[in-house]
Amino acid sequence: MRTSLDLLRTAEVPPTDVFPPQLSGTTSLSPREEQALRLITCGKCNKETATEIGITPRTVKFHVANLLTKFSVTSKLELFAVLLHTLR
Repeated sequence: MRTSLDLLRTAEVPPTDVFPPQLSGTTSLSPREEQALRLITCGKCNKETATEIGITPRTVKFHVANLLTKFSVTSKLELFAVLLHTLR
């Protein structure tokens, strides 16, 4: 049986014409937040995301924290669920 983490790791990168979803109000994503969000939705951990983008894992944690705040969620899993719901 596949776990949710397995599903995240095999997920395709969302198409650019619908990603990232619009946030409420005037909130927008920085280019780094968008990059981190794309990799998170593919199931990458902070270290993998950092390596791929060329920043430190601590900086990825900072961007993830900003994403969680902007999407009003408390975990990466909740963030993924919000994104799936938005894209439907």
